[in-house]
Amino acid sequence: MISDLHVSYNPRLWKEAFFWEGQGWEVVILNQWIFNKSRKRDVQILQGHNIELKCYCNMIREEISPFRFFFLRLRKRLASEMVKWLKIDLPYSISYAPDSMIKYALKEQADVYSAHAECALYCGVELLKKGKRVFFDFEDWYSRDYLVPERPVRLFRRLEKYALHHGLFTLTTSKVMAEEMARVYKTSNHPQVIYNGFKPEDVIELKLGRNDSPQTLKLIWFSRNIGPNRGVERLVDVLNDLDISFELHLLGEITEAYQREIFNRFISNEHKRLILHDFIAHEKLHSFLSSFDIGFAIEENINENKKLTISNKILQYLQAGLKVLATDTAGQREVAGFFMDTVSLVSNEDTGRWGETLIALSKMPSVNRVEQNLRFNEIFSMRAQEEKLKILGRTYLIEFSSFEN
Repeated sequence: MISDLHVSYNPRLWKEAFFWEGQGWEVVILNQWIFNKSRKRDVQILQGHNIELKCYCNMIREEISPFRFFFLRLRKRLASEMVKWLKIDLPYSISYAPDSMIKYALKEQADVYSAHAECALYCGVELLKKGKRVFFDFEDWYSRDYLVPERPVRLFRRLEKYALHHGLFTLTTSKVMAEEMARVYKTSNHPQVIYNGFKPEDVIELKLGRNDSPQTLKLIWFSRNIGPNRGVERLVDVLNDLDISFELHLLGEITEAYQREIFNRFISNEHKRLILHDFIAHEKLHSFLSSFDIGFAIEENINENKKLTISNKILQYLQAGLKVLATDTAGQREVAGFFMDTVSLVSNEDTGRWGETLIALSKMPSVNRVEQNLRFNEIFSMRAQEEKLKILGRTYLIEFSSFEN
């Protein structure tokens, strides 16, 4: 399994790794190390599993020579500038060391390669051209995401088309994205939908004292990073105008500068509180989320990928038994169709309706958490996704695998 992201930043990778391990495969994760703290989290996630974690490029400052660190960063910067100004697409604009990823991946002599995230898309295509068996997980639609001038969009388009037409199979996050990618790249070989769900969790009952109309609403927004252009600023502006008692909790890693900015923006008083939480281990997240009333799944309408993908945010709110206020993207409509009684969709452009929709949502009856949990597990849990992976394994990987047994 190849990726340039830390394992802790890439849940789809480690969930898939655990699945293949459970099917009897020898699993190796080959990735890039950027931060020592994140590497420790990676190791913690893999504890108790017989999965090897190997590094093809170590960018941890204390463990790399200053010259190599400077060289790799400079090469990436120059490659990005060539994309921006000369329209020359270079793989070094994607990540620090795609050449090293290919080199180390070939050394593994794997029977099958699973390519995750952008750099692995490039390397996976190169491995295909060398006669290797590769399948791809489109966690995002890379050529339609983060559309900045230095991004090699044309290169991503070529890679996506090649992967869809020549890969063993491809995976993605929603039906609407799978259908649109197949249409754009003119292939009948649609990507298979693997939702961003997690393992079935025990139902966490409502805490004593919480009821259909709690005195103080507990609201939650979470992501790996809390930062600008993620919808937080607009959410805070909407909440500032509401005459209700609430706590807004933000969970994720945040810079000091943005922390100051968001606290300055938020109007705090005895009825309104803003509370920040640092990154927490995934196994603690479900229980943490279960203590809230409403979760926010706000996606900025900035590109086609954001409209079509389904993040793990909305799914984890639903699994934890929350009501959800979500922006009306095609991907989130796909989820909301199964939870019409607990998900309220709002226009991304018209924030004027967010406040009244939130109040109406808060007044709706409490969620039947047992029923919602069962519905979630049937459609979106990792157990449900594993059934799809088993079919793919039987179809494409049977000559190597233990599926027959």
